[in-house]
Amino acid sequence: KAPNAGKLVYFYGLELEKTVAEKEKDPEEHSTIRQEGIKYLTTAISIDPDFGDAHANLGNAYYCLGQYDSAEYHEAIAIKQNPINTMTMNNLASVYYMTRHYQESIDLSRRAMQIKPDYVNTYTNMGRCFVNLGRYDSAIYFVRKGIAVDPNYVFSYQILGFMYKAMGIADSAKKYDDIVARLTAQH
Repeated sequence: KAPNAGKLVYFYGLELEKTVAEKEKDPEEHSTIRQEGIKYLTTAISIDPDFGDAHANLGNAYYCLGQYDSAEYHEAIAIKQNPINTMTMNNLASVYYMTRHYQESIDLSRRAMQIKPDYVNTYTNMGRCFVNLGRYDSAIYFVRKGIAVDPNYVFSYQILGFMYKAMGIADSAKKYDDIVARLTAQH
């Protein structure tokens, strides 16, 4: 009834992308739903090219499909629209991580940290980057800062377990793997 209502089209695409696709267990159907969500988010942007949230969520949808060039493009536009949105910064930092642009990811994560120091994802992003750069001391430092922010964020412990395995420190790796198992069982 309102095909040219940008926000309505956006919220429909967002619902498909965030709620419906995330609940779908069948990989093919999951991808189909995500693609449909992308179609609506793209329509919202065609109605309002300056709709930052639509760009951010479209970028995230492309990220989830492994289409990192498109994800980067839309996340960068979203940041231009709202330069203090730490979630969007974190999403773009994740794109940079996946495309092995570790320094860009670190720089963006630092910027997000300055804006919102209690956003745990920025610390884990930095930790992952430092692991891949072989800078384990920095990785440990930032992941532990993330744990201080949110001691129940499982991904932080997963990174530490992975890192200690890579370093050949089996007892520490087991310690963090055990924490992951305990936290996962609680949820």
